[in-house]
Amino acid sequence: MEIPHFKHKLDPENIEESIKPILKQIRPGWDTNEVKFKQFNEGISNMLVGCNMPGLAPGEMILFRLFGNKTELFIDRKKELETFQILHSKGYGPPVYGTLENGLSYGFLAGDVLDTDTIADPHISSLCARHMAQLHAIKIDHDNSKHKAEPMLFNGMIKYLNLLPEKFEDPKKNERFEKQAPSKAKLKEEIEALRSVLLTHNCPVVFCHNDMLCKNLVYNKDKDIILSIDYEYASMNFLPHDIGNHFCEYAGVDEVDYSLYPKRGHQLKWIAVYLEEAARLRGERNPKISDAEIEKLYVQANHFALAAHFYWSMWALVQAHFSAIDFDFLGYGIARFNEYFRRKEEFLALSYD
Repeated sequence: MEIPHFKHKLDPENIEESIKPILKQIRPGWDTNEVKFKQFNEGISNMLVGCNMPGLAPGEMILFRLFGNKTELFIDRKKELETFQILHSKGYGPPVYGTLENGLSYGFLAGDVLDTDTIADPHISSLCARHMAQLHAIKIDHDNSKHKAEPMLFNGMIKYLNLLPEKFEDPKKNERFEKQAPSKAKLKEEIEALRSVLLTHNCPVVFCHNDMLCKNLVYNKDKDIILSIDYEYASMNFLPHDIGNHFCEYAGVDEVDYSLYPKRGHQLKWIAVYLEEAARLRGERNPKISDAEIEKLYVQANHFALAAHFYWSMWALVQAHFSAIDFDFLGYGIARFNEYFRRKEEFLALSYD
């Protein structure tokens, strides 16, 4: 079904009033004077506002997302729209109601977003593993899709490298940038070092979410399922990268605490559930997952966790330059660089037979 496009721009300075003309077209039966608006503050790429009528269930909410400044430089909005349609068709995502000149309107997935406590809960984490396996099992017709067959990881890193500013206009920010962030030459050197290690694994390339952080995962208690939201970075990628990236996100975003990175025992249980679900989706009955399979994916996921730290560090530096959102992107990027270098030797020492 073709998604309507509204030739209309959302106004970040008067977001609610700028939403109303489009909301009238999407929900003509709603009285826009009665609509309750809710601004979500969890995201750090875009502005997100929910709209609902009093008395209606949360699942009836309509979301409007205003794209972040200059995010089109590194996010393919047509590919994101296709991802919405793919996931909705599989029962994993909400419907899209329309595109706007600088945003998107779509449905709401009812449930509770995860936090640093719930993401580590044994039951909920097993649901996360199952959901990731389900996403990875989605088959993409690359000839007729914006999702091409090649993995996005290293191309994405190079894109961010090319978008990095030489310096920041703000003197204090620039001083911090020059003192605490790696130089462009060092970044390029690390990208090549990561490439040389990670490509030796010959990992499968699958459809990945690529951004399974706490607040992009919704737990529906009634259905006892986890679903993911925010598909801006969804793309074909190396399978263990999605897992390693997810483990990194146990640390949270607003107040990052890398002591929360899951311990080996938790990871092994998570990976066992993932592999069992993946086997089940391939049609295997009562799959027997070997310790060697689990250990191999454990090592790969931790190697790729380094790439996840590095990728989002570079993303954060670019956002520090362009984004109008009130968030310390520079501090976040530096924290992830520090964790990358702190863990590099430990993680790369891991091996399997």
